[in-house]
Amino acid sequence: MQNNRIVLATPPVFSFDECLFYLNRGYDECLHRVENNTLTKAISSGDELALYRIAFENDALVVDILSENPSHEIKEKIKTHVIEWFDLGCDITPFYELLKKHPQTEYMAEKFYGLPFIGIPDLYEVMNWSIMGQLINLTFFYKIKRNFVERYGRYMDYEGIRYYVCPAPQTVIRLSVEELKSLQITTAKANCMIAVANLFIENQLSKDLLLRLDSFESRQKTLTSIKGIGVWTANYTLLKSLKEINCIPYGDAALLNAMIKNEIISQKDDITALDLFYNEFPDWKHYLTSYIWRSVAK
Repeated sequence: MQNNRIVLATPPVFSFDECLFYLNRGYDECLHRVENNTLTKAISSGDELALYRIAFENDALVVDILSENPSHEIKEKIKTHVIEWFDLGCDITPFYELLKKHPQTEYMAEKFYGLPFIGIPDLYEVMNWSIMGQLINLTFFYKIKRNFVERYGRYMDYEGIRYYVCPAPQTVIRLSVEELKSLQITTAKANCMIAVANLFIENQLSKDLLLRLDSFESRQKTLTSIKGIGVWTANYTLLKSLKEINCIPYGDAALLNAMIKNEIISQKDDITALDLFYNEFPDWKHYLTSYIWRSVAK
């Protein structure tokens, strides 16, 4: 790390172009910005906010911190966040070998070459989005997410553009159900979001706590014990934040439609066929889910 620049080597199989395609949702995405082959994002550490921009140069991610006088703590958080966000410690060559063994997925190894598993490192953030996204389509979800972030999230202005961070639990805990309902968030979801914020503030829930549990089942049970969080929400959270290898988001409409399109299953309720196919990808089920989602992305 030199001054305000961090250089991170990428794995042997890595494409920043694929990362940008995956993350570029235009106006729909309110927490980062893709422009001119770069990715810009705000991040918080306690009371401090910082802004960073990622570019790809000489087989490395070059991360420039755009904020003035960033603390050592937030520099380290940015470094850790980027490494985890783009799964930089993972060589996906073995996964590609598995993809090529199956006619339904063989094309993905070439078409999506170099796409890492792109998650959401912040557990609290992904829990908000998974609760908010229950039983609604993506268009409506992005509208609600933007309204929530822009009303309650902290932000930094840079070169005429406003960059937000996810509203903190300390902010959400002070909101009423009626305030969240004004954003078209249902009563049940609002109560759940406030309850989750309280669990984080009281240190009863955290990423470290989940990681200390000895199995996927115990982590899933911890989340589903929270009123308003079912199996889909728990599985999506564990998949996106903890990269839970054995976590399959059963019931995810986009995943099921993509599996039918790729002729992996013939109908949405054919869980047996779904499980049999996933079992062909031991240790790589999370990557398989990501690539199946990518196969129908526009």
